[in-house]
Amino acid sequence: MAFKDYQCNSCGANLRIDLRYLASTCPYCGKTISFDDKTIAEIMAERERTVQRKKAEEEETKRVQAKAAAEAEKLKHDAEMAKISSDAQNFMEGANRVRQGLDTARAGIDLVHRILSAAGVIFCIIVALIIFLVVMKHI
Repeated sequence: MAFKDYQCNSCGANLRIDLRYLASTCPYCGKTISFDDKTIAEIMAERERTVQRKKAEEEETKRVQAKAAAEAEKLKHDAEMAKISSDAQNFMEGANRVRQGLDTARAGIDLVHRILSAAGVIFCIIVALIIFLVVMKHI
């Protein structure tokens, strides 16, 4: 709040008067000091400037807080997106390992299938040879 320098009309003391008040009392002689219309207009103008400054400061504080909140929200969003991206990458790496495991299992199954097929053919040949030998023995 602004202060103005005045002189007491009664005792002449130098006073520093707070402009929030439209009248004051001299601390030296106790006389009530009233202000003229011009001074009251100055006081009212100063009050209005003070109100406007305070309002502007509050708006600036709100703007700064809103900006900080928006920045915090963006940082939170960016962190969440980074986490989602990391999780997706980990998922894809796991899926690739599963695919590689399935490919290895298929290759193993194919090998067993070929071995069993070959064993079946060999078994059939052996059975055929045994039958052939038995038949040849009886001839």
